[in-house]
Amino acid sequence: MSLSQGFSDSSPISFAMQDPAQHPEKNSENSLPVESKADPPPSMPCVVYLASVEGQIQGRVVNLPGVTAKASSERDLMRQIVKQFKAQVAEIYAQGREPDWVDPLPEKQPGERKVFLPVHL
Repeated sequence: MSLSQGFSDSSPISFAMQDPAQHPEKNSENSLPVESKADPPPSMPCVVYLASVEGQIQGRVVNLPGVTAKASSERDLMRQIVKQFKAQVAEIYAQGREPDWVDPLPEKQPGERKVFLPVHL
């Protein structure tokens, strides 16, 4: 069938392109949900300044005090940062408090670059 010929009503492609409300027999309770009623997991802003120092990558979270790490690769560094960040934020929330986010962010030091990580708890 060429594209110029179009699709018949019985064509699977034609059916997929039609309004599902017109085909209630295909819209059963076993269908996957189109949207979820559950709230999405909270996402926390993790702002990291990275620098290469003596053959290692070091990073510091600048919007939440106390989270720093060093590693031989950026991937390992980010894994450490995210683990510490999640642990610190989870502990703060477990105590019924809100994190003391640093705002405005401090200036980057020479050689540092900024990375933004949205972290889900």
